[in-house]
Amino acid sequence: MDEYEGKPLAYLDHNILDRFLKNDLQDLKKRLIEDYQIVYSDENLKEIHRSGEFASEFIKVLEDINAKHIQIVFKHPGFIETDKAYLRTCNVNDAMNEYLANTSGYNGIMDAMLQSNLKYHGGEVDKSFSEINENFVIEFNRLLEQIRLDVKSLNGIASADLKQYFDLIGILGNKFEDIIKENERLKNPLTGQGKNWNPMKDFRTEMKLGPLQLNNIRGPKILEQIWDQYKDKQPYETGFTIDKFFGLEKHPIYQNREYFMHQKITTAYNILNTIGYYSDSKTHLNKKFVSFMSDTNHATMACFCATLFSGDERLAKKASAIYEYLGLGIKVELIKM
Repeated sequence: MDEYEGKPLAYLDHNILDRFLKNDLQDLKKRLIEDYQIVYSDENLKEIHRSGEFASEFIKVLEDINAKHIQIVFKHPGFIETDKAYLRTCNVNDAMNEYLANTSGYNGIMDAMLQSNLKYHGGEVDKSFSEINENFVIEFNRLLEQIRLDVKSLNGIASADLKQYFDLIGILGNKFEDIIKENERLKNPLTGQGKNWNPMKDFRTEMKLGPLQLNNIRGPKILEQIWDQYKDKQPYETGFTIDKFFGLEKHPIYQNREYFMHQKITTAYNILNTIGYYSDSKTHLNKKFVSFMSDTNHATMACFCATLFSGDERLAKKASAIYEYLGLGIKVELIKM
C-alpha cells in the first residue's frame, strides 16, 4: 500500500454492512463515504456468499459506498505470499465471481483445515487429532493432483514452462511433507490425545485464568498486562518472552520463511481468543467457529488500513490490543449495535 495516496482506508466488518443493508447507521455511512476510501476483502465476500439469498443486496451495499477490493499480493512463480496489499477498482459482482472461481477447488482442503482448528476448540468430538491429520494429508495430496491436472489441461504452455509448474508443485508437496515430519519430530502433543479432549478448556483450567480475569484488564498495554499474568507460570517462566507467548516469533518449522505483520496479527488474535480475552463463545460449534475465523481475517486484513470499524466488541477489543502492541497506529472504532 506504499504507493496509495488517496483518502484513509476504512475496513468494515460484516456487522456494519448488515446495518447498512437495513438502512441503519446512515450518519456513519455518510461520514465513511466523505472521509474514507472504504475497502472490502475476500473475507467480506465469503460472509456475503454465506448470506445466501441476501448476497446480491450486500453486493449492492458495497457498490453504493464505492468500496474497493483489497487483496494480499502474491509473487509468481510459486504463488508466494508477501507483506503487501493492493486495491482493485472493479465491479463487486465480478470480484465475487472471481472469488468463487478461485476457491471452488479447495473445499476439501479447507474443510480438513477447519476440522483441525475446530478440534482445538473442543469440537469434532467423534474424531481424534491423529484421524484429522490423516484426513488433512489425504486432502492435500488430492489438491496437488488436481492442480497437476489443471495445469496439464491448459493450452498454449511451452514445455519448459510446464516443467517449471510441475517442479513448483513438487516443491510444494515436499515442503508439506517436511512440515509433517517436523511435527512428528517435535512430538506434537495434540496427536496423542483422545477424541473428547478439549485443549482450550484444559489450558484455561490449568492456568487458572480465563475471561473472568482477563476481561477486567484495562488499557493501555493490554498484551503486556496479560503476559504479566502468565510469565511466572509453567511452562512460561523459562525460555519464553512476550513475543513467543503471543506467537509473534517465527515457529521452529518455518525459520527460513518470512513472517509478515498480517500473519502475526492472525496468530496473536487466535491466542487471545484461546486464553479467553474477549473470546468468542461456543466456538466448538461449526457455525460459531466459522464466524470467529471470519473475525480473525477481518482483524488481519484491516492492518493495511487506517481504521477498522466493527460492531463486535470481541473483535474490536482483540484487534485493538494487538495493533497497539505492534505499534501500527491503526484505529478501531466500535459501533454500538
